[in-house]
Amino acid sequence: MGFGFSYREGSFSPAEAASITGVAMHLQRDWRSQGLLRARESGRAAFAPLELAYMRLMMKLRALGVALADAKPLAEEAAPAVIYAAISHHNEKAIAIDGPAETATRFRDQVSRDTNDGYLHMLAGSTETSAHHFAVIVGDRCILVPTLGEGEMLEHNEVGGLINLWGVAHALVSKAGRPLFTLVVPQAA
Repeated sequence: MGFGFSYREGSFSPAEAASITGVAMHLQRDWRSQGLLRARESGRAAFAPLELAYMRLMMKLRALGVALADAKPLAEEAAPAVIYAAISHHNEKAIAIDGPAETATRFRDQVSRDTNDGYLHMLAGSTETSAHHFAVIVGDRCILVPTLGEGEMLEHNEVGGLINLWGVAHALVSKAGRPLFTLVVPQAA
């Protein structure tokens, strides 16, 4: 995009994370003790947007019957796609802009018409260059696909589950109640 913004990730408390992801606080502690969530920093738990996506995906995978140990790498692989969907498709709710209103409007206009959205992929923690709408679970693998009709591989495998990543993103943004990221506009010299 070339805006040159810096950004701040949202920080969500364990109680907020429970409301957003469906992972109860006692389960968060259990997952932390098992190494499924990162250890607390400075004695206080807080979750970044990517961790919220990961936790919500873990719950979806568990509901599909995926073992906890197998769910971790699958959720880690799919979480950036959820964050990308949240900030690209719901950018007015998912991204706050700390700067002049005209800059915010220009940014939002460019996001809505820009096909080179490397900045959004960077915010999402993704190295991908395309959007994925679904995660297809095949055995112990997670296959990210743009649409369901794509991929010869899907035709020859039994699918263990399907997760609509854009639906997960919508739920994440709706339940968060505040932006996942704040873009900081540099001050004019």
